[in-house]
Amino acid sequence: MRRAVITRPGVVDVVDVPIPAITENQVLVRVLRFSPYGTDIEIAAAREPRYLRNSYPIGFGVDFAGAVEQVGAAVERWSVGDRVTATGLPACGTCRMCLAGRTNLCRGFIAGDFPRQEVAQEYIAVDASHLTRIPLGVDLDDAAMLSGVMTAVNGFDLVRAESGEDCVVIGLGAMGLAAVAVAVALGCRVIGVGVGEENRRMARELGCHEVIDVPEHNFPIRDLVHEVVRDGPSVVYESTCSDWGVAQSFEVCGYGGRVALLGGGALPVDGWAMIERELTVVGVRAAPNKEKSLHLLEQASVDLKPTIARRITLEDLPGVFDGWINRTPDRVRGRVMVDVSNG
Repeated sequence: MRRAVITRPGVVDVVDVPIPAITENQVLVRVLRFSPYGTDIEIAAAREPRYLRNSYPIGFGVDFAGAVEQVGAAVERWSVGDRVTATGLPACGTCRMCLAGRTNLCRGFIAGDFPRQEVAQEYIAVDASHLTRIPLGVDLDDAAMLSGVMTAVNGFDLVRAESGEDCVVIGLGAMGLAAVAVAVALGCRVIGVGVGEENRRMARELGCHEVIDVPEHNFPIRDLVHEVVRDGPSVVYESTCSDWGVAQSFEVCGYGGRVALLGGGALPVDGWAMIERELTVVGVRAAPNKEKSLHLLEQASVDLKPTIARRITLEDLPGVFDGWINRTPDRVRGRVMVDVSNG
C-alpha cells in the first residue's frame, strides 16, 4: 500500500509499505478521506524542539473517514463496508478518566502506553473498540475533519458558552474555523481574528459575525476587538497555540470572562490579574465527545466543507507539504482534503 511519511525534518514522501496485519480484536480500515491539521505541518517542519522526533521516517495524520475492509476473529460489532472513523487519542477504557467518560484524558495514552494514530495511508489497523460509526447523514469530508469539531465542542462545554454571548476565536486555521462553526451553532455572536484573506472569507461563510484582519501574528488586537465588543468578550477560544495568541486572549477577555486554550507556553498573567477580573481559564485537550459532534454534523448545524480549499490525492501530499513547510506565497490556505482511496 501507499503511505505518506516524514522521512526527515522538512521532507514528506510517499512510499510503498505492507498492508498492516490485524489482531483478533482489530479491524482493517480502508482510508477514504484524510485532512491534515496544523500539528501535522509543525511535526513535518520540526522548527521547534517539541516537534522533533527521535527517529525517522514517521507517519502522521489524525482524522480520517474510511470503510471496514476486514474484521478480526473476535470482532462482533463491525462488518465489511461499514463507514467508520476513529480519533487520534486511543483510550484504555479502565482508568479513572475513561470511566468518567473523559477518554481524552486517558492515563494510559498520556503515559505513552498507546501509539498515536497515523492515517496518511491507504489502510490502517484500528482496535475495534476505538471505532465510531459515521451516521448516514454525515458526509465523508466532514467526518474526516471531526477532531476540530470535537475539540471545539469540548472547549465550549468546559467554558459553558451560551447562546447570545460574545465569543472571540483567535486564529482561523483548521481548529479555529471549526470553533467558529461550532460557536455559531451554539448561538454565540462570533468574532474571528486571523491572518490571510482566504481564511477570513471562510470564517464569514461559516457564519462569523465579525472578522478582524491582522497582518501577522504578534500584532496587538485588544483595541480592534474592543471596538467590536466594548467591554471585552465573555468567551475567548485561542486556537493558534502560540505565545502571541495566549497573550492576546488575556488582553481582550472581559471581566468575568472565560478563556479556552488549546496550547501555548507560560501564561502571561499573574494570579492577582486573574482575580481582579475573575477570569476562568481552561486547557482543552482534544475531546471525548465523538457522538455529540457527529450529531451536529448530521443535523447540518455544523458544515466544514466550505473550509476545503483544495482536493488532492495521496501522491500530491509532498508538494502541498513543501509549500506549507517553506511558507511559500502560493501555499494552500484552508483545509486540504486528501482522497486516499476511491469511495
